[in-house]
Amino acid sequence: MFGRKYPEVYFGGIVLRGKYISLYNMAIYMNKTLTESLSPALKKKLSGKSCFHLTELNDSIISEIEGLFEKSYQYYKDNNWL
Repeated sequence: MFGRKYPEVYFGGIVLRGKYISLYNMAIYMNKTLTESLSPALKKKLSGKSCFHLTELNDSIISEIEGLFEKSYQYYKDNNWL
C-alpha cells in the first residue's frame, strides 16, 4: 500500500447484523499504535484486526469510538490518503 498510489482507500464501515453491529476501522489494521491505545473494554469487542462487534453501547464506548475515528482520520490525512 505504501509503494503504490491507489485511487481509493477503505476507511471504515458499519454492518447491521441480527444481534450486533459490525464496525470496521481500517486504520487500526495498518497502525499498531491505534490498537494499543484501545481500552480493555473496547479490545474485548475487537474481532479480528479491524472489526468491532458491538452488542450494546454506553457513553464511554461511544466516546472512545469517536476518538478512535478522529485519530484514524488524522492518520489517513497524514499519509495523504484523504
